[in-house]
Amino acid sequence: CMQDCLFEEWLRNIDERPQAQVSDNMSRIRRLEKAGWNLDKEYDNDHGASLLKSLVVQNPALAHCNLPIDSHGLSSLKTAIRKYISFRDYYRF
Repeated sequence: CMQDCLFEEWLRNIDERPQAQVSDNMSRIRRLEKAGWNLDKEYDNDHGASLLKSLVVQNPALAHCNLPIDSHGLSSLKTAIRKYISFRDYYRF
């Protein structure tokens, strides 16, 4: 499971995101994990590259995951994943 409290703190204090963006990013990350992705494993596997690559409009598997399948929704998810990758890079764990 991802490091919820530490990630939220990092978004607020290190990345200096306003509370609305912190909440949005946390919600998107939780939604990805609820859909079956383990972001820590994805990070450890290939720095999240395969997960980012799979989040495309043409991927029919996304329709069964309760994730947005439009380009704006997928872009928002990718932004949250990149934030999580930066968080993991920052703490190097």
